[in-house]
Amino acid sequence: MKSKTPHDKDVLAYSEYRTIKALEYIEDGHGPPTLDTDYTGSNRQAYEWNSKHYLGATGICPFCKLRMLIPLENPSRLGHNTVWECPKCGWWELERVFLSGGVEHEVAFSAVHYQACVKRFDISSAVTPTDALVDHLRKRPNAFYGIHKKKMEEVVQYVFSDFYDCEVHHCGKSHDGGIDLVMINADEPTMIQVKCRESSTAVEPISQIREFLGAMWIKKSTRGIFVSTADHYSAVSVRTIRRMLSEGTITFFDMVNFGKLTGLLESTTSPRERIWHKLLTDNYIYGETG
Repeated sequence: MKSKTPHDKDVLAYSEYRTIKALEYIEDGHGPPTLDTDYTGSNRQAYEWNSKHYLGATGICPFCKLRMLIPLENPSRLGHNTVWECPKCGWWELERVFLSGGVEHEVAFSAVHYQACVKRFDISSAVTPTDALVDHLRKRPNAFYGIHKKKMEEVVQYVFSDFYDCEVHHCGKSHDGGIDLVMINADEPTMIQVKCRESSTAVEPISQIREFLGAMWIKKSTRGIFVSTADHYSAVSVRTIRRMLSEGTITFFDMVNFGKLTGLLESTTSPRERIWHKLLTDNYIYGETG
């Protein structure tokens, strides 16, 4: 069995976020509220609360201490949206500033700051968030050898649905007859079996291929994909599939090994990026999001 480093036990998940909202206050074009200016108590209170509690985005990763990249900046007369993302660990923050008004130079100021929330998970656990696991595997593909079988199936489900832009359904049963996933990308659905091997030098034997072909026959399917973290498939497995394809016994069959799987994974979209993309589309009215 392949030895693991201490870091292989954990995965950092950026699948959650925290939100800090600034209280709205009015600026009249002569600077912020002070004790010497004629502002209402609530207006001055909001400004003072923001000065203490609303720090906004720093642009510096709190973990790597690096200046973060700005993947998106969208200024306008009504405010601006800015996203920062760490080039090393992927931690991010989004700040949305909103300005409204204009009567006698009075402007209502409000803002909301989102930042990634870091959690630590055991990658061998069945409860590890799949989106966090996908990002971890994109950076450290050898971690495939330590993940839970159920999570392996969910990762493959995500990879195939994103790469082929189609629906992939999880069978969700422990005794599924050798079918773990079903991909809907043709007139006939494609059956998928997923095997997570514990060694990077493993060879996928013909016995597993035969069992999967039997499961396909029971489902009356001629299309199949066998996904394995093995280094390669046995020579007899390759010959058997080639012969069955040439004879027309099956119409499509792909044998995905570790190298091909990681290649597909690298070509998919990071599910983490979708979090701040979604936040950018949320409505924001007078300090409320939704």
